[in-house]
Amino acid sequence: MKNKTLKIIFYILIVLLIIMLPNISKASGDSSSGAIEGADAFLNAQVGSPINQRDVQNASDIIYNILLGVGIVAAMVMSVVLGIKFMIGSTSEKAQIKQVVPPFVAGCIIVFGAFAIWKLVVTLTQEL
Repeated sequence: MKNKTLKIIFYILIVLLIIMLPNISKASGDSSSGAIEGADAFLNAQVGSPINQRDVQNASDIIYNILLGVGIVAAMVMSVVLGIKFMIGSTSEKAQIKQVVPPFVAGCIIVFGAFAIWKLVVTLTQEL
C-alpha cells in the first residue's frame, strides 16, 4: 500500500515537473548569444566598490585571533577544573575524570588543528 502511494506521488511529481518546465527546445543562435552577452555584461558590471583583499585579510585575522583566544581560554579553564577535581576528588571521582580526559584531549586536538589548517590556508592563499 505504501509502496503504491509513493509510486503515484512520484508520477504526479514527474508530470508536474514536465508541465512546469519552460520549453527549452527552442534554443536558437539568437537566444543563446543573447544569454552569453547578458552574462558577460553581468560579469563586467561593477556594483559598488570592489573587494579589497587587505580588508578581507584584516577581518580574517581579527576573527582568527578572537576565536583562537576563546579556544585557548576554554581549554585552560577546562584543564584547570579537571585538574582541581582530580586532586581533591575521591577515587570514584578520579575514575570519572579519567574517562573525561580522552574526549577533552581529542577536542583540543580538533580545535587547535582546525586553527592550524585555517592559518595554513590563509598563508598559502596570501602568497598566490
